[in-house]
Amino acid sequence: MKSIFSPPKSSPHKTIPLGYTLKSYLCYMNLDSLELVNASLARRVRQHVLGSVHSFRVICHPGFEMVTAQELSLLGITGEKLLDYGAVEIQGKLTDAWKINAFSRTATRVLMRIASFSAENFGKYEKELAKIPWELYLPSAMGILPEISVTSHTSRLYHSDALLERAQPIIAEALHESVITQAKVGEIPMFSSQTIFLRFEDDVCQVSIDLTGTLLYKRGLDRFVESAPIRDTMASAILFAGGILSMETLLDPMAGSGTFSLEAALWSQGLCPAKTRSTDQGVGFALGDQPAFKPATWNHLVNKTEVPHPSSVMQIFSGDKNPKAFATLQHNLETASMKNRVETKQGDFFDLPSQGWKYPTLLVLNPPYGKRIKTDAVSLYAEIGKKIAKDFREISVAVVVPNEACHRALHLNPTSQIRTSHGGIDVTVEFR
Repeated sequence: MKSIFSPPKSSPHKTIPLGYTLKSYLCYMNLDSLELVNASLARRVRQHVLGSVHSFRVICHPGFEMVTAQELSLLGITGEKLLDYGAVEIQGKLTDAWKINAFSRTATRVLMRIASFSAENFGKYEKELAKIPWELYLPSAMGILPEISVTSHTSRLYHSDALLERAQPIIAEALHESVITQAKVGEIPMFSSQTIFLRFEDDVCQVSIDLTGTLLYKRGLDRFVESAPIRDTMASAILFAGGILSMETLLDPMAGSGTFSLEAALWSQGLCPAKTRSTDQGVGFALGDQPAFKPATWNHLVNKTEVPHPSSVMQIFSGDKNPKAFATLQHNLETASMKNRVETKQGDFFDLPSQGWKYPTLLVLNPPYGKRIKTDAVSLYAEIGKKIAKDFREISVAVVVPNEACHRALHLNPTSQIRTSHGGIDVTVEFR
């Protein structure tokens, strides 16, 4: 058997210059040796990454953990789901995590746990990091080290900067990188940057890699936004909690930039969110550049998987009284090719005529509050409550409420509430 350390007969060189590393020596040799190394790595990836069950942390908006868990079940993610603050913990195959990234409308990020160890000193910390087969999970990035995020709570190793400094060279060496540099703008395709998370809690370090890249609320659409826009993932979480899957009509009369209407329209057509994130540079997720990624498997998953969605004939009515916001709404619907799915009209919510709306209809409202308006929010919510009581008594309602005073003024008598955060403000979403 030919040794990989012997120069091939076809090589014009008879000796190998001193100072070559294994990697540079392999590059010096013919492609057969490189293919041998790549084949070995591929076998390890199939066995330890693709073929194994892993723990995943599905990040979602705080308060909507149960909503995201229910959505995961509808996506076919089986098994126990453990709820944590702002996350759902699951176990499954890597392709399950791919499916969540591709289809979930309520999750914001998917992390894959690759190691867990206790460390009370830097020596143990460095030793355990060096044991991790980083090359199975992350690509060699042409001199660009993956971003490393470090946090530490109630642990002896509490200095995050010191933990970061020790982790960088260990991971760089494992990925065959001799130079540690920070990525510059434009060097990494949009959506697909790699991130490692090191989380210390009670002297135990959880090591995770990000499968998502840019957060999932970035759908990849050419959208304009108004002030304090609600994120696409939160809008879908509110719609899901409001029962959108069983609705025949959606009313969105304070649409702003149209996030609720756009999410409902795209969702009702069964459109996979992954398709709008993909570009000529890749599939649009960090997972697409990782060693375990299989394009054929991904394409089959994205194009052949059928998941539950709202009725394709659901009526969607949307509007806003602000001319600029209404123009933004129309632009966003047009760029998403959803203008024919949503009936729009510029006008004031309080001028909407009573049309005898009945269930299954959902009214969703994210009124302006905080710094976005100069008028009294409490008075505004009082008027909204009167309008709902007068004209929308027999339908489902979901309203974002910023504080207790507005809650009392709204007087919705909600059947359920979800406390969360929007734009740095603690809010409650009230459902009836």
